[in-house]
Amino acid sequence: LTKEDFGRFLSPLGIEPTPENIERYYSRFDTDNNRISFQELITSLSTFLKGTPEEIASFQFKTWDLDNNGELDQQEFLSLLKSVNQSSLSSKDVEQLAKTLFADLDIDQNGTISMEEFKSGMLK
Repeated sequence: LTKEDFGRFLSPLGIEPTPENIERYYSRFDTDNNRISFQELITSLSTFLKGTPEEIASFQFKTWDLDNNGELDQQEFLSLLKSVNQSSLSSKDVEQLAKTLFADLDIDQNGTISMEEFKSGMLK
């Protein structure tokens, strides 16, 4: 599956098919850095659509942990929220929402959201 073809799958999943979103989700679905195979597509879609809330939270966290350091910083978290904003919220409103939610999720107030903090917030 090419990136162009893959981009057509995002909107029905509730993800805006921006170039950034296509790149992030494509690289998350493609586990061997080649092309998305049928097996990779089915495995990732199964997790994304039918996984437990914890599996879905983990999938989303890993997708948006852009530097793969095991934490989401404020910019990564903002990117995540922008990826799913298919509403009439303005960029400014999304940024304000990101700040508010980030502060709520950053339980230890260290300026990043760990996988556990993210899951805790998603599973409330």
